[in-house]
Amino acid sequence: MDGILYGQNVSKPKVLKKIIDEAYSLKSGKQLNTRNHCAEYCFSFKDKTKRTFQLVVRVYDTGVAFRYVFPDIDNTSHSIQKELTEFSIPQGKAWIHPYDWNDRKKPSYEQFCQNGIQIGTKSPYEQGWAFPMLFETNTGWTMVTEACLDGTYPATHIDNNGENGAYRIRFPEIEEPIIPDAPEPQSSLPWETPWRVIITGNDLNTIFASQMVEHLNPSSMLQDTDWIKPGKATWSWWYSGATVRQYKEQLKYVDFCHEMGWSYSLIDAGWQQMDGEGVEGVVKYAKEKGVGIWLWYHSGAGRKNAPMSVDSLRRKEFERISKLGVKGVKVDFFDTDKQRIIALYPSILKDAADYHLMVDFHGATLPRGWERTWPNLMTTEAIKGAESLGRQTVCDRMAEHNATVVFTRNVVGSMDYTPVTFSNKIRQGVEAFRRTSMAHQLALSVAFESGFHCFADRAEGYQALPQGPKDFLKEVPVAWDESRLLAGYPSDYAVIARRKGDVWYIGGINGKNEAREFRFSLPDSCIGKTFHWIMDGKDINTFEEREQYYNGGEVVISVLGNGGFVGKISFLNKASSYPGRFIHLNPRGSIKNSFRKFERGGNARVAFLGGSITEMKGWHNMMMDYLSQRFPQTKFHFIEAGIPSMGSTPHAFRLVHDVLSKGKVDLLFFEAAVNDETNGFTPLEQIRGVEGVVRHILETDPETDIILNHFIHSYSEERTLSGQQPDVIFNHERVANHYAIPSINLAQEISERILDGQFTWKDFGGVHPAPLGHDYYVSSMIRLLEMMWKDGKQMDIIQPHQIPTTQLDEYSYSKGDFLDIHRARLGEGWSIVDSWRPHDGASTRKGFVDVTMLETVKDGAQLTLDFEGRAIGICCVAGPSAGTLEYSVDGSPFKSLDTFTHWSTNLYIPWVYMFETELSIGPHRLVVRMSPQHNERSKGTACQIRDFVVNK
Repeated sequence: MDGILYGQNVSKPKVLKKIIDEAYSLKSGKQLNTRNHCAEYCFSFKDKTKRTFQLVVRVYDTGVAFRYVFPDIDNTSHSIQKELTEFSIPQGKAWIHPYDWNDRKKPSYEQFCQNGIQIGTKSPYEQGWAFPMLFETNTGWTMVTEACLDGTYPATHIDNNGENGAYRIRFPEIEEPIIPDAPEPQSSLPWETPWRVIITGNDLNTIFASQMVEHLNPSSMLQDTDWIKPGKATWSWWYSGATVRQYKEQLKYVDFCHEMGWSYSLIDAGWQQMDGEGVEGVVKYAKEKGVGIWLWYHSGAGRKNAPMSVDSLRRKEFERISKLGVKGVKVDFFDTDKQRIIALYPSILKDAADYHLMVDFHGATLPRGWERTWPNLMTTEAIKGAESLGRQTVCDRMAEHNATVVFTRNVVGSMDYTPVTFSNKIRQGVEAFRRTSMAHQLALSVAFESGFHCFADRAEGYQALPQGPKDFLKEVPVAWDESRLLAGYPSDYAVIARRKGDVWYIGGINGKNEAREFRFSLPDSCIGKTFHWIMDGKDINTFEEREQYYNGGEVVISVLGNGGFVGKISFLNKASSYPGRFIHLNPRGSIKNSFRKFERGGNARVAFLGGSITEMKGWHNMMMDYLSQRFPQTKFHFIEAGIPSMGSTPHAFRLVHDVLSKGKVDLLFFEAAVNDETNGFTPLEQIRGVEGVVRHILETDPETDIILNHFIHSYSEERTLSGQQPDVIFNHERVANHYAIPSINLAQEISERILDGQFTWKDFGGVHPAPLGHDYYVSSMIRLLEMMWKDGKQMDIIQPHQIPTTQLDEYSYSKGDFLDIHRARLGEGWSIVDSWRPHDGASTRKGFVDVTMLETVKDGAQLTLDFEGRAIGICCVAGPSAGTLEYSVDGSPFKSLDTFTHWSTNLYIPWVYMFETELSIGPHRLVVRMSPQHNERSKGTACQIRDFVVNK
């Protein structure tokens, strides 16, 4: 930088580590609810002149990212002449798109990929390669790309000019003619470079499903995102560019959108010259039909006083079209990766968001993750898409191209390919013939991901489809809850599954011009469901359809050369005639250990751990009956460990006493979501409690099977319609994912059934279900058991569950236990009551009355406890006179804790209060005293402790 080489002759670095764990949601993409979880290391160096230089590294389970930081502060403009980052990849194969360099010299990432070339092969252009780069080596798969462009750095690409031909970072080409700027980055300090991203895994699905690019960008800048709605669109320009100036033709496309249930219609370049009532008339008409209009704009790059490149003009135009009712803009022709134009992208996104406009970047740079920071970004081109199908040479290569970009370009962000074209495109009077099958084209609606899925064919092309394919295009979503690669290999073929709610959509494409069979297995949650398949017919211009009940195992589908297929879970009708429609099962891992033990006969033990819904006579009794009848040869011992008001933190500490002390557990049903939500446990506590139970169980006996149940606390029609999940379920699911244990989202199921009109919240019974509610709960649990036990007889041995080497949180209560109150040294005012019960007539809970209690009713009363562990707290009853405690650990200043709860007025409610939760391992001393102050609703200064709780 500034002619000085950084990184040489530096001091030993100072290292700062932190854990990043962020759950966040996207508005579009391959998985909307996601999690950025990594360890970040900041290495700070200083050279002899005291210049500070930092290397920041983030380590993920599936990759690593790093960037350079200059943390000093000044107002001087600095310049980086060269970035010396190099990537040395072992021998193997590579799939890389060359950096655009043709007569136009305007990079837009529209080159065909070089497929399966030897790693280290030089680009056909001296300018090198574009991101992302995909590699296969003998250790697995690796992708290298770039993330997070904030306008202080150009977008970069790669050449082979590193040491021994290694891939080296390269700035934009000075010859990129759209602006005369130098390619080198310039900025004042502090200054952060973009992230260099390395995604790696043993299988291709790790690459395919990665969201590291999004993770490495700043959080969303928008508070209100309800107006951002991904959707499908028509686009008249692809088949005939003249239609954008024809008012009646645009009305026809609006009518077609309305017929198909598609959200938007895009009007491309030239709309300003539209005849008739113009674009204003189209927007007005579309509004009446429930269709949104998107408009095309030039980015203004290389032009003077263009609306998109001048802040004041851009905001004025956005304000105008927003008032008109336009929903989004397609901004085209950025034509360079130089820094000034890169800075234009977030400026457009910010201003568009201010006026509630969604954005499609076309003729643009490769996605680097802006969609996290600016969720109104729906898609980006940066791909040789259907626009180029007017050339026969392109049509001839598109099957292989399509089977490549799902593994390269589309991995790093939504892709505005404008797919699903059945017609032959005519360019300058010459017809180019489609070489892919109709089913291949249909499959692109699933295989390709884009939040603004602009289907490019003419309306007549879609209207001529058979009813099955047409219905599929009506129903297929564009934003997904989950995406998986089921089978495939770059440039060869791909079978992709994407889930929306509990419905899976499958898309398969053949990249080779030879007939073949695709073999793959569907996700376990598809077992017991019927799929409707739409496949190649007798030739590439016909379809074949069939229904198939999936009972597990392998699916075999025949495809033509350049062919394809789609599949979708089918229901008998749009009501609830299919019994599993509203059931939300997450069949992670395996529970076949319990099946095998139950099948063998003899003794078996099943535990039910939870709060009042588990404790009440209901689903757990029905489950006991089911198991006893299902396995009559087995003598079951049931542990009924439900205690009202208890959430995951209390469960973690009572686990030993109430469950594990009863003997070896074969199957555990565990619920805590309701009380974790109602009792006000923080997200961190929710994770520490649930992980504490799960890890403690598995470390005690790795053969134990666990099922996590999410019960419903309250019904919200608005939340159900929006698909929002309670945060507590999301936090518990993080633990379930980490430990690969199955779960059942009964809250979502019941909400959807109520919305469907099957019963009311009152009929269901509310948070404490009526018999009807318990019937639904146990029915879903049995469905999960039967699905995951299928083929269990084929497993001859019991297999211990794999326990992750690290915890989600290092302070999770995985060593939780009770500590006898008799170990405390009591001062005046404290006493041991052998068989405590209240004297004021307030209610109590089973297990917390007529038991030994440590009690005080006197302010100033003090006790001392010596213990060993990383966390310390109390398990107490908080009744009408619950007071405020003051506590100190290891001589630290006293802290105050009000033990009076919302329910304390008429109930001695069982409660666990944690004093300290992040102590060092070793001996500690706790001092507790009763404060003279108390909650204004409390009648006194009392405390009744049944047990101390400790995380050993």
